[in-house]
Amino acid sequence: MSRIDRSKKTQNLSNVTIVRLAVKIKSDFSLPPGPQISPQQQSKEWIEHPIDFWEACAKEYGDFFTVQLGSLGSVVLMSHPEAVRQVFALSPKVFQCHQYNEHYKYVMGEHSVLVQDGERHKAQRKQIVPPLHIERIKIYAEQICQITRQITDSWPSDHPFSVRLSMHELSLQVILQTIFGDSEQVLKQQITSLFRSQIFQDLGSWSPWARFGHLHPLLRKMIGDAMDKRRKNPDPNSTDIFNLLLSIESLSDAEIQDHIFTFFIAGVDTTALGLTWALYWIHKNSEILEKIRQELDSLPNEVEPMAIAKLPYLTATCQEVLRMYPVVTTPTGRKLTAPVEIMDYHFEPGVTLLPCTYLVHHREDIYANPHAFQPERFLSRQYAPYEYFPFGGGNRVCVGAGLAQLELKLVLATILSRFQLTSAIEGEVKPVRHGTLLAPSENMKLKILQQQY
Repeated sequence: MSRIDRSKKTQNLSNVTIVRLAVKIKSDFSLPPGPQISPQQQSKEWIEHPIDFWEACAKEYGDFFTVQLGSLGSVVLMSHPEAVRQVFALSPKVFQCHQYNEHYKYVMGEHSVLVQDGERHKAQRKQIVPPLHIERIKIYAEQICQITRQITDSWPSDHPFSVRLSMHELSLQVILQTIFGDSEQVLKQQITSLFRSQIFQDLGSWSPWARFGHLHPLLRKMIGDAMDKRRKNPDPNSTDIFNLLLSIESLSDAEIQDHIFTFFIAGVDTTALGLTWALYWIHKNSEILEKIRQELDSLPNEVEPMAIAKLPYLTATCQEVLRMYPVVTTPTGRKLTAPVEIMDYHFEPGVTLLPCTYLVHHREDIYANPHAFQPERFLSRQYAPYEYFPFGGGNRVCVGAGLAQLELKLVLATILSRFQLTSAIEGEVKPVRHGTLLAPSENMKLKILQQQY
């Protein structure tokens, strides 16, 4: 139907109906407006200055705006909570995600759950979710505390040090323990050595995980040898993830290896950066630090780690950390394969819909004084999963969210119980690119004032 034919039908309608129809007609024929710079410049701004770019677009265009991102084409960013809710509720039959996550294929492998869609994605989630269930991850709690003590024992007592490097090492050890348990000690040492020499030497924007991709053949050989050894000498009592993956007969060796690579990529960087941000914010505000200390001091000497994980102010602080600078600033984009309606907009196949976690987490109508670090906001209100979603949403929500949150709380509690630290930052700490994530700049440093054993 042409625009002229449609307009004839509005002659006897109310003004309200005419306005609504006009909005609908507009949305049928055009995407939300967006920046007028070239697609190449838009991609450059997205990569190099994401927060400034998003905030400028949101200020100019509002809750919906369209950007052009290379092979993805038209990407509609949205920060309206109702739009986010509707996107997360979409059936996986009307969208695909592998196009948005294509870059992960080179570091996680082509069988990674992040680059799958439809029934294959659903089946893979069923394979890897059980060992990461909240009841299952409780067994990792004491191990997280122990690993934290081991890593922080190496902190220098006489000069400032980079927190970020320590948190990467710590997160790696937690992931290795989660995957391989107390077995495969030689393999864990070999992987640790590779990360120290090849990955952690340079934590620049993209280089660490580019090198990880180059290490795939060596890592596949190392993990493959361990798989053969485990199959020849199975341990029926083992409950680690490695054993679980080996027990799934439908999985090929390449698929098992890709699942392990996915745990490395998704579980090391994200948690390490979240911990670094947490230590930054906590030591930036002495009142917040004191409240956490008081909460920890209120616990008995011999306390179960899961009791620590339930402390309300510590939990609220970790939630606020993930609100301020969500490590993953956008969930997986949905590239439409069928027409959908989101609020007043009609979107055709080929368009990618992308809720912006950062922009939603900084809406003044949801979070008063959104650029201030205030854990108390999470004590007075429970936010809906389309208002607060640091781990994504819908059928693509992060399967490791429970482990990540547990690790965040237990590592912080262990550190703050053992050390009195002070900020040793030179200049201003700013969010910088680390692959697809947002990391604190390298000048984020702390210094030990006192250590308590």
